[in-house]
Amino acid sequence: MTLNRPSGDTSHLYDGKTVRSSAPSRKKLAGQVGSGGAIPQDAIPTVEIPSFIESLLGGPLVPKMKFLPPDKMVQNLQIGVYGVLVALAFLTYIISPPQGTIWYILTGSLGLANILQLTIIAGATVLGFMGTFRRDARLSLGSNLLFILAILRFASSKTSLSNDLFNLQSSPTMLSVLVVVYAVLLIMYFELSNGVIRYSMLDTSIRTNEVYVMNPKKIV
Repeated sequence: MTLNRPSGDTSHLYDGKTVRSSAPSRKKLAGQVGSGGAIPQDAIPTVEIPSFIESLLGGPLVPKMKFLPPDKMVQNLQIGVYGVLVALAFLTYIISPPQGTIWYILTGSLGLANILQLTIIAGATVLGFMGTFRRDARLSLGSNLLFILAILRFASSKTSLSNDLFNLQSSPTMLSVLVVVYAVLLIMYFELSNGVIRYSMLDTSIRTNEVYVMNPKKIV
């Protein structure tokens, strides 16, 4: 009995197929895959045209930043800023009467100078609240500048009070204490409002796994 063994000829397996001596070029295939297709929107970078001021300064003075919802630490800092801001606005109005301000020198009217001074203090307070609540460094910077503008006085002007409810004008010691308290509140406001932004940046970096910090409460 004769057994039919399979033939060793395998040429029929390659009928109608292209035989290459090497693997196809990946670079060529990559160029052919997306040919004629639309570019995904997320692959197109966003281009922001700088303003005239930013072009002069070489970039934004205060960059825009996006944060995650505030954690407990940031919320406590915000509450502290609100309290210091109210006290600072009240004390700024008390120790900065319109006499001796640039508004009184320019207008010569005590009433108009008082209105301008109140407007600047109110604007600084509103910007401070908005900048702290939104955690916008640009608004906080505007609030800082307005507070500095409100307290600017000529060197020849005497220390006086715009509203002497407690009869402190006759006591030089109490006037000095009020000025020192005002300076402390102003520095506290600057530092706390800046701390809201800094800790928001740190908290966002930690929660998005950009950095790892053992104990952020001990960071100065």
